[in-house]
Amino acid sequence: MQILVNDPSLQTILFGIVLVGIFLSTFVIKKKYTPFSFTTEVKGFAILTILFAHIGYTLSLNNEFLFPFSVFAGVGVNLFLFLSGYGLTCSQLKKNSSVLAFYKQRLLKLFIPFWIALGTFVALDALFLHTTYTVSFLAQSSLGIFNKATMLTDFNSPLWYFTLILFYYLAFPILFSKKRPWVTAILLYLGVWTLIQQNPFFFDG
Repeated sequence: MQILVNDPSLQTILFGIVLVGIFLSTFVIKKKYTPFSFTTEVKGFAILTILFAHIGYTLSLNNEFLFPFSVFAGVGVNLFLFLSGYGLTCSQLKKNSSVLAFYKQRLLKLFIPFWIALGTFVALDALFLHTTYTVSFLAQSSLGIFNKATMLTDFNSPLWYFTLILFYYLAFPILFSKKRPWVTAILLYLGVWTLIQQNPFFFDG
C-alpha cells in the first residue's frame, strides 16, 4: 500500500533536519583508528540508504519525498557487498577453513534465519491473504533462488539480494587464496562479468 505525502519537499527538509540532528547528537570520535574502524557505522549508513530508497520510490506515491536521500540505494548495496567480502576474507585469513567447513558454518548462518522468515511469510500469506504458492516455487525459494524483484507484485522483492550473496558465498571458498587474497576479488569479478555476458537462461527476469 502506497501513501500520499502532503508537501513532500517540506517534509523532506524537516526529515533532513531531524536526521542531521540525530547524527550530530550521537557522533562519537574514536581514539584509535584502523583502515576499517567504522564498519558498523558504514553498515548503518548502507541500511539507511536502502531504507530511504524503498520509502521514497515505493512506499510514497510522490518520488520527491526523501529526495535526494532516496537515490543512494545502489551505494548501500555495494557497501554491503564490499563489507561482506572484507569480513569473509579476514575470517579466512585467520581460520583458513576448508571449503566444506566454510559452507557448513556460513551457509547455515544464511539459511536458518532465511528459512524461518520464508516460512513465516508463506504462513501469513495463507492465513490472512488466502494466497498459496506452487510446490516448484516453494522448492526454488527454499534454495534461495529469486530471479525477479518487482516491488509491488513479487513474493518478497528484496530477497534478490539473498540470491546474490548466496552466489558469492558458494564461489568464495573455492576461489580463495590465502597468500594472494586480492586474486580472489579479481576472479570473483571476472566470474560475475562472464555470467552476465553469457546471459544464461536462469538470469531471465
